[in-house]
Amino acid sequence: MYRKKDYVTNKLLLVFTLAFALLLLLMNVGRMMKSTATFMTAYTVVKVVAVAAVVLVAAGIVMIITEHSKKKDMSYRLLSGKNVTVAALFVAICAIALSLVFSQSMLMLLYIFVPAVVVLYIIYYSYQREFFLIALSCIVGGIGIWLLGSDLVNTKDVFAIAGAAALVVLTAGFALCAQLGKGKIKLFGRELAVFKADARYGIIYLTCLLVLMLLAAAFLAPDLAMYFVFALIAYIVLTGVYYTVKLI
Repeated sequence: MYRKKDYVTNKLLLVFTLAFALLLLLMNVGRMMKSTATFMTAYTVVKVVAVAAVVLVAAGIVMIITEHSKKKDMSYRLLSGKNVTVAALFVAICAIALSLVFSQSMLMLLYIFVPAVVVLYIIYYSYQREFFLIALSCIVGGIGIWLLGSDLVNTKDVFAIAGAAALVVLTAGFALCAQLGKGKIKLFGRELAVFKADARYGIIYLTCLLVLMLLAAAFLAPDLAMYFVFALIAYIVLTGVYYTVKLI
């Protein structure tokens, strides 16, 4: 039990460290992007980081295969193939996205994306699963609304909103499947316990409906989009207080 707690704590610290290092890199790249003398250097740095991250992903996969073939128990080891692969993949996604769209708008999106992933990671390991789905729905909706007012999608606003709405609907569908299975779902022939017996699915469905309504409202009134984003952030905070009290 204590070994598991120490493992989770150390893992969270590593996630914070990785996110801080990534944000620090993005800040320096953003500063270099503003100067014509260092613009290409910044672009080259991003591409190098992307290639290095992809190589690490491949190395992590090789580690997973090796660990599996040797039947090693890596349950509570930080330096495992799975952890290396996930961390490298996260960095690769950010670096590749920025190298493909090397602009201040993409940089701003990554400033939102990186902390959002860290928050979701913390919630996943520290709170009830229903709060994780609630936060996930709100963050997906918030990013969709933010994209609506950014320069990244321009005339493709409807696709950003539709994509976010589809992910929210999938989240609600996942919760419904788990509820019908009494907190469990079947995946690849295995039954996984997702929710506890006292899980309140109604809050998840209510949240998904709220996010879908705000996505529609943002599309109809784009000038008010940022207010809807703030509303979602406030909603996450309020539900966070509720679930924190439940943990006590």
